[in-house]
This record gives sequence, structure tokens and C-alpha cells, in this order.
Amino acid sequence: MDEKSAVGKEHNVSKRWVFLDALRGFDMVWILGADKLFFGVFLTTNWTIFHALDRQMTHSEWHGVTAYDLIFPLFIFLSGVTIGLVSRQLAGDKRKNTSAILTATRRLALLVILGIMYNHGWGSGIPTNPSDIRYASVLARIGITWYVTACLFWVLPIRAIVVFAMCLLAINGWFHLFLPVPDLGSPSVTPLHSWNRWLDMQVLPGVAYQGKTPDPEGVMSTFPAIATCIAGLWLGTRIRCWQRQPDHRQITYIVVMNLGLIVAAYVLHPYYPMNKTLWTSTFGILSIGVSTLITLLFYWIIEVKGSRRIGVVFAVIGCNALFIYLATSLVSWQYLIDSLFGHALQLVPKQHQLLISVILLVSVQWLVLHAMFKRCWLVNV
Repeated sequence: MDEKSAVGKEHNVSKRWVFLDALRGFDMVWILGADKLFFGVFLTTNWTIFHALDRQMTHSEWHGVTAYDLIFPLFIFLSGVTIGLVSRQLAGDKRKNTSAILTATRRLALLVILGIMYNHGWGSGIPTNPSDIRYASVLARIGITWYVTACLFWVLPIRAIVVFAMCLLAINGWFHLFLPVPDLGSPSVTPLHSWNRWLDMQVLPGVAYQGKTPDPEGVMSTFPAIATCIAGLWLGTRIRCWQRQPDHRQITYIVVMNLGLIVAAYVLHPYYPMNKTLWTSTFGILSIGVSTLITLLFYWIIEVKGSRRIGVVFAVIGCNALFIYLATSLVSWQYLIDSLFGHALQLVPKQHQLLISVILLVSVQWLVLHAMFKRCWLVNV
């Protein structure tokens, strides 16, 4: 596969690595409506364990981490895995470097534009006043982290890139813990006083998410997010070296190392809180550890053990993750479900209605994506 294909045709990964699209689809399904699944089961069974699981399906208000907080970092991590699996290092070849970087720049610009469109979906339209536009977005964050990681991979050895990622996390932690925030005179990671908020107010144009600062996709939190993407790149290069014949000793080492990262994040949490909005270094360490373990689990089950039929169920979503994500801003899927099945749902006992509605919601979206999958209609940038 040439470099241009690696940059512009990442859907080819699904032909070789089903686990990657499957995990991307598994991550995406919770955004499509499955986040209400546990509450629906709780209403049906009245088992408190499902109420506890449902509480994991919302973002933390500030400090602390829920399972839902880790969905976005996993997407970024998988972007890095993709680079490690399909891209080639281009050090020393200036012509190929220039071509690949130009292609990557166009992809980045398109993701930024699509992110702005997504921010102002649901019929409101992009504001005509530039100061009323939210420029930061989930898609822009994915595009920037992917772009920086890919460009580094094309010109630097992997060890140097990993050291760079460690430096990003260390510098991020130093800012949060030791460097006084301007106009405050002391370090702070509070909602009203943090380096993230100060930088967003100084250099981020337009409005922030829900009109509040710091923006969760703001300036400073992008840097530790790049470290998450680089961690995915490193794992992708390891998996590529295994060529479906995994090095069991190396996998054990990686598992132990990332379990250690998770433990370290929780040990440090009282002193340096895990915070998704700020993307503190402890949150970055936790997201790297969890993302690595989940990725290895999917790789082992689907690629090593050969359970590809299970993987395809989620890969149907993962192959067109960008399409269905954008569709959530343009289509009211819940309105569609209510229109098609609303009367029938009223005939079902009330405690079962939410669960059935969630299943129908995800199933209808899956059927649309399955039709696209069967016809090889893959939307990528």
C-alpha cells in the first residue's frame, strides 16, 4: 500500500484488520443511542447493578472518570493504531514526504470544516457572524491528533516519537501543577481557573462548547490528546510486526505495563485529578492504558482466535463511523423511531418501552450502515 492510500483510503484497513473497524464500531455504538441501554434494562428488571452501569454512561461533571469519558480518547487512540498499521515511514524521501503531508493537510482541513458543520447542526446552520461559530470540535481534535502523529511518523523514528509523547504529558502536568495561572498567581485545575481556560480565552476564536470555558476540545487539551494518538501509533506498529502471529511474551509485557498505567492514574488522582475536559496527564495515562487493553482484547479475539463473524457486527458501524457520526447532527433518529414504531411501543408495558426503543434505535441505524457495507459504500476523508 502506497503512502497516498495510507493517508486517503484508510477503509482498506478493514480488508486486513477487521478488529480495528470492529472496535471503532463498538466505540461508536454508545454514541448512537446504546448509552441508554442500561437504564432501559434497569427499568425492566429493577436490578440496581444496571442503575450503577447507567451512571457510567454520562460524562463526569469535572474531576473523575466514567466509562463514557473514555469513548472519545479511544477514537483518537485508534487513529494512531491505523497509522501504525497502514502507513510507511518516509524519512529521507522529500518527494514522498511533501506529497503525503499535502494530502494529510487537505484531510485535516476537511475534518475541521465538517466539525464546524456538526457543531451547528439540527437545522440552526452555521452563524454568519464568525465570532458566534464554535471552531473547536470532536472531528477537529481527531484530525489534528492524527495529522501531527502521521507527520511525525513519516519523518522520525518511533522511539523519538514516543519520547515526544512523554514530554507532552510531562509538560502538561507541569503547567497544571506548578505553573501559576495568569491573573490568579497560583496553579489551578478548577473550572474558573486553569491554563486550559486561560489559553482558550486568549487564542481560541469563536465560542466555546455550551458557551463555557474551557472548551473540552480546546487548545491545551489537544497536546496530551496527541500523546494518546501516539500511544496508538506505537501499538499499531507492534501489531503490524506480529503479522497475526503475536509475540505472547511482548503482549504480556504490554498488558502489565498498561495495567500499571491505570493503577498509577488512580494513585495520582488525589494529587493530580483525572479530568477529561482539561485532559490532565493522569486522564491521558488512564485513557492510554484502557485503550491499549481494549484494543489488544479485540485483536486477540478477532484476529488471533478468528472470531471475525462477531467482529463484522461492529465493523459494519466502524467502516462508516464518520458518516453515522455526521448523520446524528443531521437526522433525528429518535423522531424516525417514534414515527415508525411509536404506536406499537404504546402497546408495550411502560417499563419495557425505553429498552425496546433503544434496541430499535440502534438496529435501524445498523441496518442503514449494513446496506452501505454490503454495497461497499464507505464514507472517508
